[in-house]
Amino acid sequence: MSNLSEQEIIRREKLKKIRELGINPYPADLFNISHNSKSIKSNFIVGQKVIIAGRLMSRRIQGNASFAELQDSSGRIQVYFNRDEICLGDDKSKYNDLYKKLLDIGDIIGIDGELFKTKVGEMTILVKDFKLLSKSLKPLPLPKTDSEGNVYDEFSSPELRYRQRYVDLIVNDSVKDTFLKRSKIISSIRATLENESFIEVETPILQPIPGGAAAKPFITHHNSLNIPLYMRIANELYLKRLIVGGFDGVFEFAKDFRNEGMDRTHNPEFTNLEFYVSYKDYNWMMDFTERLLEKVALDTHGSSKVIYGNKEIDFKGPYKKIGIIDAIKNQTGIDALALNEKELAEAAKKIGIEIDDTMGKGKIIDEIFGEKCEANFIQPTFIIDYPKEMSPLTKEHRTNPKLTERFELLINGSEIANAYSELNDPIDQLERFEDQLKLSEKGDEEAMFIDHDFVRSLEYGMPPTSGIGIGIDRLVMLLTNHRSIQEVIFFPQMKPENKESKIDLNENEKSILEEVKNHEKIELITLKNSSGLSNKKWDKSIKHLTKNNLVKVSKNEFGVISSIPNYNLGLPASGLLIWHIDEKKINNGFKDYSINSDRQLRGIDLEEADGAQDMGYVSNLFTDPSSGYWGDMWFKENLEYFRANSNNSMDFTSFTYPNTKSNSKANSGIYISDISNAGKTMSFNLTSSYNIKVIADTSKSILFQWDINDDGNLDFIGFGDSLWWGSSLKKFKTFNKSSNNNYQTCIVQNSSSNSKSLEVAFISHKNNDSIFEWFEFDIDNENFNIKWSYKLENINNLELLKADIEGVWVKQDDKLLLVNNEGVVNNDIDPNLLPYTSSLSSPIILNNNKIIINKLKIKDGNYKSLSMIDLDNDQNMEIIAVDMNGNIHAFDLNLFSKNGFPLSVNAKTSVFSINLLDDKKRELVYQNNNGEIIVLNHEGKIIDIIASKDKLISLGTYEGKDGIFFMISYLPLFIVVICLISIFLFHNRVFQYKFSLLAFRFSLFMCLFTVFYFYYTLEGLIEMMPSKILEFFLYAAILNPFICSFLLHKAAKSIKKDDDLVSSLDRIR
Repeated sequence: MSNLSEQEIIRREKLKKIRELGINPYPADLFNISHNSKSIKSNFIVGQKVIIAGRLMSRRIQGNASFAELQDSSGRIQVYFNRDEICLGDDKSKYNDLYKKLLDIGDIIGIDGELFKTKVGEMTILVKDFKLLSKSLKPLPLPKTDSEGNVYDEFSSPELRYRQRYVDLIVNDSVKDTFLKRSKIISSIRATLENESFIEVETPILQPIPGGAAAKPFITHHNSLNIPLYMRIANELYLKRLIVGGFDGVFEFAKDFRNEGMDRTHNPEFTNLEFYVSYKDYNWMMDFTERLLEKVALDTHGSSKVIYGNKEIDFKGPYKKIGIIDAIKNQTGIDALALNEKELAEAAKKIGIEIDDTMGKGKIIDEIFGEKCEANFIQPTFIIDYPKEMSPLTKEHRTNPKLTERFELLINGSEIANAYSELNDPIDQLERFEDQLKLSEKGDEEAMFIDHDFVRSLEYGMPPTSGIGIGIDRLVMLLTNHRSIQEVIFFPQMKPENKESKIDLNENEKSILEEVKNHEKIELITLKNSSGLSNKKWDKSIKHLTKNNLVKVSKNEFGVISSIPNYNLGLPASGLLIWHIDEKKINNGFKDYSINSDRQLRGIDLEEADGAQDMGYVSNLFTDPSSGYWGDMWFKENLEYFRANSNNSMDFTSFTYPNTKSNSKANSGIYISDISNAGKTMSFNLTSSYNIKVIADTSKSILFQWDINDDGNLDFIGFGDSLWWGSSLKKFKTFNKSSNNNYQTCIVQNSSSNSKSLEVAFISHKNNDSIFEWFEFDIDNENFNIKWSYKLENINNLELLKADIEGVWVKQDDKLLLVNNEGVVNNDIDPNLLPYTSSLSSPIILNNNKIIINKLKIKDGNYKSLSMIDLDNDQNMEIIAVDMNGNIHAFDLNLFSKNGFPLSVNAKTSVFSINLLDDKKRELVYQNNNGEIIVLNHEGKIIDIIASKDKLISLGTYEGKDGIFFMISYLPLFIVVICLISIFLFHNRVFQYKFSLLAFRFSLFMCLFTVFYFYYTLEGLIEMMPSKILEFFLYAAILNPFICSFLLHKAAKSIKKDDDLVSSLDRIR
């Protein structure tokens, strides 16, 4: 409780005493309210009984009586507490102890009382009884006014008010009034549109293509579909689809999201009204907009005139109309329509407009208008007839083909609405989308995507349509006299609170840091000379500043430390930096200095946790192009990461944003998960998934997978009672027999020769010693031979980082050691000199019936065996476990269950894997308690049951020569042989009849087996049929034994009949 204020500590002590009195400070039962403060005041009747609840906002205790002020949702009212009215008996503790000593301002209470007026006529409630409904643990920031009218403790800081809107609503009455007016504005618009027969609809917020506006979207990722999705920037294209579908008029109050700058008129999440009506144009829409806004102003204020700051704005129509080209010409003298893109760019630069190469003509016109014209339009004004380049979704102007039928409504220099005569020519629309694509290729991040589905909808025919978008937040700002958009949004977007601990600096360090801040980059020797410090003080000061990431030292082309850039000043004290290295890009880019020329595909790139990838570019946060900030770093509490990802934990995988895929979008298989909070020491889980075959020995644990013998197949290296390697449980070799099973491992290839042989370094711990062992793979003997070993006595807290030509790099606390066959070569190495590690160690083991990955991830359960199988050939291994009840579970490497699992079966053995059907998907094989060997497909469905007396230990190849194989293959052949023999016994009808009867009985047995076999496997077999034709043959095969039985029965019966007939003729003869 050391971080609590004195008041908070006192309130927690009061809470404890309340509970000791047997009172629940947070009761769950219903408190039935009969009135609120507003209804009492509007219809005040002396002596009326009332039940009311609210928050105590002030108290004036005067011995046995007290006046207080109660606030509820509708306002405030005075209440009067009298000890003798509340405590009718001798026990006065409810008033003396609970009310006087244990209640505080901010507590929520329920009151049962009676109305009366004080001597001065104040409407008051006489409290007959009260109940504590919620104890407040934090004091409210209530303003106080002294005798001279000075106000203290006012809750007026904008940042605090926006962060703690709940407090703002309690203590500042005007704030609630703003949001009540907001609700009234939206209700007025909705009622007007519904009276015009518009239908309110809902359209997707997550969209595969961010269309309908020129803006930068937020990007997220859908894990199940494995596709990127965009937060909607506008709902225009979906509403138009509904117009195509036959609705005459539709509207939506939409939450839109744009990943752009924040200022007093922009919030990344905002409310936008869009409505579309068929068979209308932009002239009709201008008239309707005038009527709509005038009605909203009247409903909100009772007048069309609204005061905004020191201006009076009149919403009564008609509004002024002016073309955007004319507005620019009037203000700047530039005829934007007559100039081409290059000429317009030059003209814009001459009047002080910043232009870059990514801008097209439409963007330049927009910049000129925004900088030079927009602020001049105070009264409602329609800016009309925009150039085609600015309006890719708008119909061409009926008199000037260079313009479009579009208008924007400007009020007080700010855009309130944007409307078109909507483009419904699908060919023209596609061409304009393609023009936008060219702008995107130039680097314009706000250029529109091509929405081919929307173009397809237009091809079915969209009637002439007019549509408009109105910014609700900005409209509310105007009608409630607020200059900041944050004032009209309940919970505006804010930078996360800085909870980093303060770094203590001495005077020398402060002066150095101040000097660095005054320069973008400063030479080290210059900084040292200006500091005037001795060598010892300088070294100590600069080391402390660099250690805490307050400054960063860079090197010149000769590797000499030369300067301290200030681009890391925005970073917190700690965090994880992840770099993406593209060796091919680096090798190809050395000659022409193009390693990082492509912003999207850099050779060396910092994977910024916020997904912006804006290091080295001017951003909305920093003017310095090289600036980094805390959001670029990876740490658990980084909220910038969670804005782009819906994960519960800080992960960096192929499914996050950004992701671990290569520049060619290939899956690298690298997973960095469970990244810890920022701190001096950080932890994370690094796993690498490969295409696993199978290993199903629960006594062994796997360290990593590699193609050890260069045969194109992945092998395993693991440990149990010894180190071992192999391609499967049936084929493995042991080396280095040892009872120790606590290994760390690193691999190095081509470390000491030009061969492709693999060398592996291990560290094991025995007693208090650390044993280093280096093995080299002998290709001829196909096993590992010891190359060297070394024992460090009385040291066991080592972390294996890397193995290379110099030896084994390990970390001991904050020290870095290099060990080889000669011992510790160097124990005074700067840990910062080791930029990366190459450890592939990611053991997955079964310990105390729990699955444990890399010592970090644990899956509790009662498991008895463990297998690792790539079920669906997605190059990510799955963990297959069998619990004590024989149920089969399948998990991914994050220990999440796979679809279709667990399976409620009686598995007796481990689960094995083999590709039976040659479909690149693995089948699962296990033996149940009845001795049957069950074959499942990768989704867990039965495709075969094999009767076996043998115990299933491991799998080689699946031959299937068992009871089922006999039934399917040999028995039908046996029946055919009997039938053939019977044909040639025509001269002896008695034997012929007996053989036919035998064949019939065997065929009946075949029928019974067919019923039993396909009862269990038919569903799985049908799913595996690649075509309907093969499925037909499968059903024909099922019917075949029954048809044969029927025919054999008829044949036997006919033979018997013939024999009887011949016998009767013999008797006659």
